[in-house]
Amino acid sequence: MRRLSVLGLLAVISCQATTIEDGDSMFRRGNYPQALQVYSDLAAESPSRELDRRVERTRYFLMEQGVRNLLHLDRSEDALEILDYIEGVAPVDRVEVVAGLRARTLKQIGRRHYDLGFEYYEATLIEAAAREYVLCLSWDPENEAAKTSLARCEQWLATREILAEDYYFQGMEHLRKDQDLRARTSFMHAATLLEDDDSQAAERLANLTASLAEESREKSLLYMEAGLTGQAWVAAQDAVYLAPDDPRNQELAKHLADTVLSNAYLVAADVARRGGETSAADEFLQKTRELGVVQHRERIRTVAELNQDRKNSDHYARARAYELDNQMVHARDRYQEILDDEGGLGWRDVKQRLTAISARLTDAEQKMTAAQVARNAGDIDGYVKGLQEVLRLSVDFPDAMEQYRAYLAGKE
Repeated sequence: MRRLSVLGLLAVISCQATTIEDGDSMFRRGNYPQALQVYSDLAAESPSRELDRRVERTRYFLMEQGVRNLLHLDRSEDALEILDYIEGVAPVDRVEVVAGLRARTLKQIGRRHYDLGFEYYEATLIEAAAREYVLCLSWDPENEAAKTSLARCEQWLATREILAEDYYFQGMEHLRKDQDLRARTSFMHAATLLEDDDSQAAERLANLTASLAEESREKSLLYMEAGLTGQAWVAAQDAVYLAPDDPRNQELAKHLADTVLSNAYLVAADVARRGGETSAADEFLQKTRELGVVQHRERIRTVAELNQDRKNSDHYARARAYELDNQMVHARDRYQEILDDEGGLGWRDVKQRLTAISARLTDAEQKMTAAQVARNAGDIDGYVKGLQEVLRLSVDFPDAMEQYRAYLAGKE
């Protein structure tokens, strides 16, 4: 307890030891918040005019320091608001300091406009650059760099106006000679130099562009009617370039793009068909159908029929090979695939061959049934003879080959 009392006493003595000189020391070091705290605490304990004066002066210095901090953060407009206030309350000995801060603030704002003007100038946006240089000089009239840059902008703008006028008259001359494309190019240069959407050059450019776009679209339609897809596609692309917002041009360009792509798929399908890649040909034909180009319907049908003929020929050749090898079950399946693909309408002599093979397999089935009956009755000779007759009719008849081999191997 005695130790705690001593510590408490020391704390009290420490608090009582804070003096006005401590606040002054902090003030001289620029620790204005701490100085204000000391002055305020002392004024609360023992009010005096001297302490009030110190509190007021310290609060002012806090605001002045706040201006510097804002300038350091490039928040010039905020700093300017505080300066507008403290200029009315600044002590006499701080008037020149405040004036210096204001000059620094105005220069900083001017510099920002100057830097932006330089960026515009580098991007050849001369009108915008000139505007920023003017704004810079409105904040910092003594900025020599801004004056020089503005003079350079004005010189360029004057030269540009002369160039624009030359391009405009060139365009008019091209129009008189019915050279619309050259006229459009000249008006485009003039409008770009003037940077004015309401200028005569811009107006003539817009009208001429619309006219040329319509001409290109009509030309594309004429090429389409003549079957000249490549030329039609080029003309449609010109129309889109000239008038990209016209839905008619967009629709025409898409149709022609689909037509070109559809034609490419048809060619690929035909090449695949000729090379025997019938599945690949089917895939290309399906892609062509999905594009829905009306003009290609007949070609799609023709290539599809040729591809189907190629598939049928492949199946027919395999079926004939099976037939010659006496594999009648496999031959029947291949002939049936051809018949199914043709919707039952037949193809070459497939129906006749399928009829003959089906009759032969029906006979084989009857003999196989008789052979099984003989085996169940213990008539091994009848069973073996039946299997032999089945194999003569079709070597791939189900189970016939396996059962006869098992007999020959002595497993029966």
